[in-house]
Amino acid sequence: MNFITEIKAETAYADAEYLEEVLSNLIDNSIKYSGESVEIRISTARDDRYTVLKVHDNGFGISDKDIHLIFRKYERASAVKRNRRNGASGFGLGLNFVDQVVEAHHGKIFVSSIEGEFSEFTIYLPLAEDKNPMQNG
Repeated sequence: MNFITEIKAETAYADAEYLEEVLSNLIDNSIKYSGESVEIRISTARDDRYTVLKVHDNGFGISDKDIHLIFRKYERASAVKRNRRNGASGFGLGLNFVDQVVEAHHGKIFVSSIEGEFSEFTIYLPLAEDKNPMQNG
C-alpha cells in the first residue's frame, strides 16, 4: 500500500470528527476495492470559495451504469456484488454517510472513475461561514 499526499490547504471549515470519518471511509473503500498493489493519493487545495479534498485510487473503478447509484443508502456497485466470502464487506452505508456529511457542510461531492483503472472522489467545502457547518439551512 502506497500513500501519496499533496496538502496545499492545511485547514477546512468543517467538523473535525465528521471530516475524519469521511476521509477514513473513502480511504477504506479505496483499500477494499483495489487489488494487491494499492496506491492512494490524497490532496487538498483552496481557491477563493472552497477547500477542495481529493481521494484518488488505482482500484477497480466504478462502472458508468453504477456511478450514479453509489451515494444511495445500502447501495454497492454491482462489480463488487459477490457473495460475502469473496466480496468486500460492508452494508453500503459509507458513501451515503459521506454524501450526507458533505451536504450538511453545504459542500459538494463528485466522483470520477474508469472501471478497471481508478476512482477519484472530490469534495468541495465552502470556506468559513457565519454559522455552524453542521446546522441545516
